[in-house]
Formats: sequence, structure tokens, C-alpha cells
Amino acid sequence: MKAKIPAKLTVKREKLEAILFFVLVALSSFSIVCSASADSIVKYWAIIVDGGTKIGLYFRGDAAYTYHVLLDHYLFNDIYLLSNHLAYADNASNKATLNWALRNWLFQRSDSNDVVFIFYSNHGGGYKTKTNELAGGRYDNDTDEGSEHFIDSQWKGVDECIRFTQEDKSYWDDEIKEDLNYLASNGKYDKLIFTVFACFSGGFIDDLSGPNRIIMTSANETHTSKQGSVGRILDEWVARLIDALHGEESDFDPNTGEIVHYEPRRWVDADLNDDGHVSMWEAWKYAWDHDSWRIQGKETPWLDDDGDGYPTYKKLSNETTARDHCAPYDDGNLAKTVYFLKQGSGGCPTLFVWNGTSYIREGTLDIHAHSDIILQHRMMHDLSVFTYKLQLKEMDNFTSHIDHVRLYAVSESGQWRLCPLTYAYHSELGLTTVTVMFNDNKRVDLNPAETLDMCFLHSTGNPAYFVFEISGYNAKQP
Repeated sequence: MKAKIPAKLTVKREKLEAILFFVLVALSSFSIVCSASADSIVKYWAIIVDGGTKIGLYFRGDAAYTYHVLLDHYLFNDIYLLSNHLAYADNASNKATLNWALRNWLFQRSDSNDVVFIFYSNHGGGYKTKTNELAGGRYDNDTDEGSEHFIDSQWKGVDECIRFTQEDKSYWDDEIKEDLNYLASNGKYDKLIFTVFACFSGGFIDDLSGPNRIIMTSANETHTSKQGSVGRILDEWVARLIDALHGEESDFDPNTGEIVHYEPRRWVDADLNDDGHVSMWEAWKYAWDHDSWRIQGKETPWLDDDGDGYPTYKKLSNETTARDHCAPYDDGNLAKTVYFLKQGSGGCPTLFVWNGTSYIREGTLDIHAHSDIILQHRMMHDLSVFTYKLQLKEMDNFTSHIDHVRLYAVSESGQWRLCPLTYAYHSELGLTTVTVMFNDNKRVDLNPAETLDMCFLHSTGNPAYFVFEISGYNAKQP
């Protein structure tokens, strides 16, 4: 039961807040210069590619299913969908748009704390050992592939590619390697997951393997992936992988472009260690165990996450027998630690921005600790386009204890200007402006599902970006 505040004290508090408002208006004309702090929030970004033509229903279904699960079940900051045939796609699907998505869209958003998920489904090219011929691949000219195949009485390497069938163009492994290295060299991710359904896709591991990268492919380097599945408009390996993340089986309706749930529901439990999350390894393992084409010997998915360029099947120099394709050994250890946050999870407050009609998600603020910490978050959204109206919401079953909040406008020269807090309203406690204005150990508790609405004074000039600062803690351990 909450204690009632005497009426006189309430009146005095309201007067004090009114006085503070006018004081802060005056103060807002002064600049407060602070040292910049790196964004310590973990954000999640995805690029999903349907590379198929109008008749490529399975590829389209793969992209739609992946998009649905990430958008509706996980806390992704943004997802960029490329497709020529899904009405809700962000852009057409071709080589140029994928290159732009990697080098511009993602580059402008992600930073060194973030998790990036890249998914592709369509045809691929490489060397087919069953017929001993190139099957959409090309002979390697820069020797990075090594001596892979004995062709025309000599050892040769072969480059693999993903195909954009509608424009008849290939995106080569060397090109994607340059794109990912460009992101890495500029600190544009902490963990990157590259997932591809395509024939010969295992060959991408040679080129893309690197620190903090998880590469998952539907096929090995020299064989095809079998298209389709039994009873679903999805490719079997993709269906099983995304089922694991979804927590149930679903199907794709090509007439509407929507995902269809079965009745009765077909539930899936891929959380092997029962920690409440499905890691990339657990999703991979579930797909390996349930992929009917893999079980029948018609495709061999690969995984690499230790940066050595060798997938799960490779032998160590001192081993005499081949590995189990899904044995952990040196591969899988990183994938076991990487998972996406489900909607309604996190154990720390989530920040939202008012866009004029509704609140849109900015990101989850990681204040996991047992006492106050100060976190400075560089805003993803440009507040100069909107009003300076923000909201904190607790979306888990834990409580965030908030000491103070602040907003800074940062100029091109690096000068920080305080945008004073003028209003803070707690969904249960009412006005809390004074309580969260000062760093004084007087905290506002944000319990599950509660919100804190905040307004800040506009900054003069043309800020380059904004930084939201929060002091407090949430005792949940991630």
C-alpha cells in the first residue's frame, strides 16, 4: 500500500517544479561541455535477403518467416528486408541494394557493442564434385581459396557466390568478405551472425571466418542444398532453424505473404540448458537434429565460429578420424553465448522516443548492477525531427531503480549542451520531475510494465546527435 502525500506538500512540490522550470529555461542557453562516452548499449540489427524470382516461393517464405520471428518475437532495433515480391519489404533485392544495406544502412546504425544478423536465401554457385564441374562458381585468381579441386590435371581453387536470379548477378565470397571486414575495421559490431541457405554455401566459411563471427550454412562447400520441405512453403533447413528461435512450427502463405500458425499449435523447445534463451548454437543444433534432408544425406549444413576458417567437419592435424559435423570441439563455443533478447525480456529499462503519433523503440539500457551506475547512450533517432519527449518502460519482471536522467545535445565540434528536464511523470507515482532530476540517491522505482514519461527543453543550434544519460541500477543478472 502506497503512503498518501499530504495536500500541502503536494502544492509545495508543484510550485517548486514550476520554479525549476523557469530556472532551467534560463540555464538552457549555457553550454555544458563533457567528455564523450562510448555507447554501452547492446543493440540488435538484421538484414534479411530474399534473392529469388517470382516463382521462388520457398526463398520468399524463408525470408518472410525469418522477418516475422525477429520482428514480432525479439527486440531488434531495426530490420532491413530485401525482396522483389514481399509487399512489406524495405527495398528491392539485388546486388546493389545488399551492398548498400551493408555499407550504408548498417554502417550508419551499428557500433562496437551491437549484434548483427545477416540472412540470405536463394541459389548459390560453386564447384560440384558430383559432376566435377563449375556450377555457378569461378576459378579463384587471388589464391585465397588454396588448392581445393584437381581440375584439368592441376589443383585449383574456386570462389563461391550467392545469386540474385532476377538480375542474373552474383555476389562473390571475396566481395562479401570485403564488406564484413569493412564493418569490422570500423567497429560496427560486437558479434556478427551470417546465415545463408544456398547450394555450396559452406564455401563462404573460407572467406568470412573471423573473430566474433558465427557462420551458419545450409550446405557444405561442394554439394547442393535440397530445396523445399515436406508440407511447408519453406526450405527445410531454414524452417528448422527459425522454428527453434520461434518456439513453434509455422508455414508461409504465398498468396498473402504472411506467416500461418498451425492449429493445434506445434510447439518447439530448443532451449537445451533451460536458461530462457535459444542461443545460436541451440538453434543450429535443433536444425541439425530435425532437418529431414540432412538426415537423409541430401544436404550437410556447416557452422564456424572460432575464426579459423574451418567448419565443424574438419579434422585437427593430430586427429585420425573425422569429426561429427555437429560436435562442439572448437566450433560452437561462441555460438553458445550469443542469443537474441525476446520481447518482454531484458531486466533493464527500455527507452522509447515520441515520433508525433506514438512511441517508437530506441533500445534497452543495460544498467545491470547492484548499485548505481551511470550509462550514456547515443540516441539512434534524431530528436530534432521529433519532440524531445522520451519514455522509459520496464519490460521484464524486475525493477529498475532510477536516480537521475539527462539529455544532451552534442554539436559537430563535440560540445555538449544540456537539454534540461522539464517534466517527468510516473505511470503510478505521478509527477517525479524533481526526484529524477538530481544525482542525489533519491530514486524512482520502475516496476514491471510501469512507465516514466519525460520531456526536455529543445536545444539551440543544430545538434549533430543526442546523448541520453541515466543513473541507476537493475539487479537482474543478464
